[in-house]
Amino acid sequence: MQDSLTVPANMQPNSNIYTKGYDNTLLYTAVGFTLVEIEFSTKRIIHSYKAKGANQYASTCTRLNKTDVIFTNNEGISRVNRVTGSATFLTRYPNIGSKHIYNISLTRLHGSLFALSLNNELFAINATDGKILYRIVNQQNGPFVDPGYITNCRTDRYNHLWV
Repeated sequence: MQDSLTVPANMQPNSNIYTKGYDNTLLYTAVGFTLVEIEFSTKRIIHSYKAKGANQYASTCTRLNKTDVIFTNNEGISRVNRVTGSATFLTRYPNIGSKHIYNISLTRLHGSLFALSLNNELFAINATDGKILYRIVNQQNGPFVDPGYITNCRTDRYNHLWV
């Protein structure tokens, strides 16, 4: 195919999770603990960020602001500066009563406030400093979804969170 982009083997996606990047770009997680940013108009990889500090794959990533991307892995949440490439580990996940984390999602609520889902638990976090602000619970003060897992969260135009 003449109008295509060939991605090197060490930058192949490790999941089907893709996120809108900056100015016509796409962010995704790749093998080798790397976040990759592709520019579609020039059909080239413009940035690749090594997830420093943690030797685990990044599972989700999203834009925080003009320069920073936040991502989750099996240790916790980190932030990488897309200009300098420097990565900062923000926080470990809270104890959710399970040894394994099967589902993780990160959804912007507004500004730097995000909803973090871990299995069937839901938390509000400040993505600037990684501080977990509070646990979001059901009316019985239990896990938000029981039984089951939260696979995805979205907000609508009224800033309502849909799980």
